[in-house]
Amino acid sequence: MFVPQPALTAYQRDSARLPRAPHVEELLVGVLVFARVLESALEQLATPRVEPHEMDPDIPSLPEREAELRAIAREHRLFAGDPADNAPVMPGGEVGLAAVSALARRVADRAEQAGALHLANSVLWGLERAGEGIAPLERGRVLAQRARAARKANAYEVALGLYKRVAALGRAESSGELRARAAIGFGALAQVRGNLPLAVRHFRTAAREARRVGAADVLRMAQHAQLTIAAKRGAFSDALVHGWHAYRDAWGNPEAEAEMLLNLAQLAFDVGRADAAFAGFTAALMRRPGPARALPALGGIARAAAALGRVELLQHYAREVDAYGSGEDFAYPVASALLDLGLAFASHDGKEASARVNAGLALSTKHGFHELDFQLRDLADALAAGRREVESAVPVHVAPRGEAVLRDMIGEAESLDVHRRGDRRRTAAVR
Repeated sequence: MFVPQPALTAYQRDSARLPRAPHVEELLVGVLVFARVLESALEQLATPRVEPHEMDPDIPSLPEREAELRAIAREHRLFAGDPADNAPVMPGGEVGLAAVSALARRVADRAEQAGALHLANSVLWGLERAGEGIAPLERGRVLAQRARAARKANAYEVALGLYKRVAALGRAESSGELRARAAIGFGALAQVRGNLPLAVRHFRTAAREARRVGAADVLRMAQHAQLTIAAKRGAFSDALVHGWHAYRDAWGNPEAEAEMLLNLAQLAFDVGRADAAFAGFTAALMRRPGPARALPALGGIARAAAALGRVELLQHYAREVDAYGSGEDFAYPVASALLDLGLAFASHDGKEASARVNAGLALSTKHGFHELDFQLRDLADALAAGRREVESAVPVHVAPRGEAVLRDMIGEAESLDVHRRGDRRRTAAVR
């Protein structure tokens, strides 16, 4: 169940299920420390107000709490490449609480991107409990972010209910931004359930509302969603160009960069360019993204490796996917990655392909992933019939502007690899 929990309980749940890695554990500890202080600050706000002369001088004021939270974010490096103290410190009252809420949403987003969905939900739920102490627009942003975390945790009904609350708040406050955020959420849920026409309608609504009110970040999300569906329909050259521009706009934000590179790599694979796809997925994984992006990257790079005849790399990336197991969390990206592995192994090892397909079917059937279920069953039938060449992609003609993007992707991965080897040599020299 994806329900709000105290920060310590949420930390324990996330820590138990995420892959063991020093950078992940450091992040979880940092978010936990932040969340505990936030809980204390919000409890303080919930207590009856007293006259200034009756206040305990040992109890920090809201601006002091905000400064403490910012210091925690800096100390634990919760915003890689995005300093936590860029925004001005805003003094007391509602303005101070708005600043605390905005900061906490950034921390929750960082936790979410790393896969710590329960911690993210705990932070956001604490903000939601502040109620009308937070302005309606900010409150709607909190609800939309909680809904996104619930969607990633495969809590469909929870996410749907939260998005409906965002939409209702948008109507009540005549907020185009909140209406756009709700529409993006409804579109994402429709896409997961395989209803692409409905998803397109919601994403168009989101883009229209966001453009009308000048909500640039929400507009980017809506455009990215439209790009993804357009690519599914075969508009590859334009999608490559738009994707590359979106990637460049994301520079400095590793998670956003990884997401854009994933889209570009998948487009490259769809047009029959396994070399560019392999480069794009490699560049995405070099950003060390959280599970929501790491799993699609691992599945994609496994397919690219298989297409290039690199069976040893296929096996390596398959083991990395298998390490995530088949739990409730991230069920959709795990099932999708298992489909990718089934497709990748089909031409090289039928037994391994069938094992991944069966594991994916167990998840898709349990959670109602209709589009994935259809694709997995289709692959299972092909394997049962002895068809092994299910990955025989036909190269697609790409206009010169699209070819330029493919070349840039390969160059990007090569450049990152050179920098990484250089860092290793410098580290070895220091030792």
